[in-house]
Amino acid sequence: MSKKLLSVAAIAVLMVTATLLTAGCLSDEEEEWDGTIRAAYLKGDIHQVAYFVANSADAGGGTSFFDQYDVKVENAKGAPYSNGAAVMTAFEAGDVDIGYLGSPPAITGHVNGEIPTTVIGQVNSIGSALVVRDGINNASDLVGKTIGTPGSSTIQQFLLLKYLEDNGISASDVTITAPVPVGSMKIQLQEGVIDGFIAWQPFPADAVGDGIGHVLADSTDIWPGHICCVLATMEDFAEDHPEAVTNYLRAHIKATKWIQQAMADNSSDEYQLLVEISVDFTDRSEAVVKDALDGMEYSYSLDATFLSSFEDYVDELIRQGTLEPEKMDKAGYDDAADLTDKYVDDKYIKDAEGSL
Repeated sequence: MSKKLLSVAAIAVLMVTATLLTAGCLSDEEEEWDGTIRAAYLKGDIHQVAYFVANSADAGGGTSFFDQYDVKVENAKGAPYSNGAAVMTAFEAGDVDIGYLGSPPAITGHVNGEIPTTVIGQVNSIGSALVVRDGINNASDLVGKTIGTPGSSTIQQFLLLKYLEDNGISASDVTITAPVPVGSMKIQLQEGVIDGFIAWQPFPADAVGDGIGHVLADSTDIWPGHICCVLATMEDFAEDHPEAVTNYLRAHIKATKWIQQAMADNSSDEYQLLVEISVDFTDRSEAVVKDALDGMEYSYSLDATFLSSFEDYVDELIRQGTLEPEKMDKAGYDDAADLTDKYVDDKYIKDAEGSL
């Protein structure tokens, strides 16, 4: 082939390559982010109502808290999720930017699953309950019984294991069924498929309200004041879009403070609006929602109390055998304190709070 023909061929190859690169066909980089945050949350979990309050124009006085801080948000692909482990899987799949989930699945997914998330905010504390059929009146009555949980890495299963241990009962003496979809727990209890379940509110309040079982213990009985759900994001998302994360947290703080004020006066218009938002979100009656809210505490802070409780979770997860020591070593964590210090990143919530 002549040099002239070689030159023509080379130019042709360069032109085709340039066209493909322009079209993105040969690029490994993601398409440019359009600014929309994909949010994950759990099915009917009243713990996470702050997401819906932040999206409510009524709660925001005519403009939602998200809109007030120029946050574009949409439900992530697959939301609502069945449990926190599913949220972590969605993080890993690249479907979620910011997610609401329990602390234990966030921790176990990060360490055991090697998913590079980071905790950026708190959502709530307490708010779960162990509901059982008639005839089960104390912890010892659980021996030989079947108890459903939303999943093996959920905070609810964590609390069940703690309750059994604190009452001198081996987990092997109880059949723990997981995952049981929270929406079917009441039916399974009614039909005798399970003898009890532990779930987030309002599912316990719903079952008890319908006369299907009674509360044997709520999460405050099991672990007074324990933290529960957190906000997490992928490390690289926060690094690439720090302003978006901070603005999201500004809206989250405003929504949480609004909830706190509403719950301080259950005769207020704000409380009634909170109930209405919660009814829409959970698809439960007003009476059930009000009962569920009575057992809830909402907070956004990553303060010393949160960090201490978070470290306690890690210690318990290690002791229970849920967190694998070799995975801790591989992830570069020496112990519970080290993981808490490195995994919880409070700079975004501090920036958000400081600029309100």
